[in-house]
Amino acid sequence: KRKLMEMKYWTLAICLSINYSLLATNPTAKDSLSKQDTAWDWEFSLGFDFAQLSHVNPLQGAGQNKLSLNSIIGFITSYNRGLLSWETDLVWQFGAQKLGSGTIGSGLNIPIPFQKSIDDLRFNSKLGYGIKEHSKWFYSLNFGMRSIITPSFNGDERLSGNFFKDIFTEGKPPSSKFLSPAIITFSIGSEFKVGHGLGVFYSPMSIKYILVNDDFIASTGVHGNTTNGMPDSLGIYNNYKKFNFQFGSFVRATLQKDILKEKLKYQGSLVLFSNYLKNPQNLDFDMVNSFDWVLIKNFNLSLLINFFYDDDVLVQVSDRNFFGGTNRLGKRISMTQQFLIKYQVKF
Repeated sequence: KRKLMEMKYWTLAICLSINYSLLATNPTAKDSLSKQDTAWDWEFSLGFDFAQLSHVNPLQGAGQNKLSLNSIIGFITSYNRGLLSWETDLVWQFGAQKLGSGTIGSGLNIPIPFQKSIDDLRFNSKLGYGIKEHSKWFYSLNFGMRSIITPSFNGDERLSGNFFKDIFTEGKPPSSKFLSPAIITFSIGSEFKVGHGLGVFYSPMSIKYILVNDDFIASTGVHGNTTNGMPDSLGIYNNYKKFNFQFGSFVRATLQKDILKEKLKYQGSLVLFSNYLKNPQNLDFDMVNSFDWVLIKNFNLSLLINFFYDDDVLVQVSDRNFFGGTNRLGKRISMTQQFLIKYQVKF
């Protein structure tokens, strides 16, 4: 019985080999196998910035140990067939660093932890339908979300920074985590496309929803959710909602451009939002810029520069003269810059 089963497997393998050989030698069949659905375009990118330095019995003033890893993961898909188009992109910037070794201070038996240097998740999906054949105008639906992936815990005067856990094990809750906060937009409008490089989407009827899913994080009121009254001495609101509903006007412009004979490539987007319900004159904006210098095939030297402002969101105000480099919370333009080596492939 065992020999009979083995003969069946060998017979199947031989038949498959013969069939594959016939297809490979048949030009028509070969083309049909290798031909892909050209309506779909896919792009995947993975970037790293890694630094490591070790000292054993260092000279006085020679420095200290260092370990850092910053990364970016990107995935873009687009579908174009007839009057229908669908574009989706997802980008996650993430980084951690550890400076020094040993414990964080005298009398504290706590190892120096890894700090979070960046954690930023962006997702956008746009569905369009052409007004007519070969038209540059599309009826469009746009969905976007921005959040983080890992929890963040604030340090204090003993050690400043953002950490992946409560390093002092004092039961301190996180200051942010996945979906706390999340900025979500849904828009109905029209888009004007100029080739594959430039697109401008406009919606006079857009919903923006700031979600803070965690009760404690929502009670701090720093991420833009609705609060009432005044905070207590610890900055906690007794009356709060876990969301902030907004209705307004939305613009999203995207641009892709090859520069210097395709050696330098630019890709960026700009989002503008005006809330009809509160201070419509104060525009929220989110600008993403990526400059890629081609080193060799599929490998780029990338510079990312992002700008963000939301009239309802409080950020840490940078102050070089203050402990930890930040002083109080306030409304400011937030800027992020990242420099790394990126692997990029299209298929």
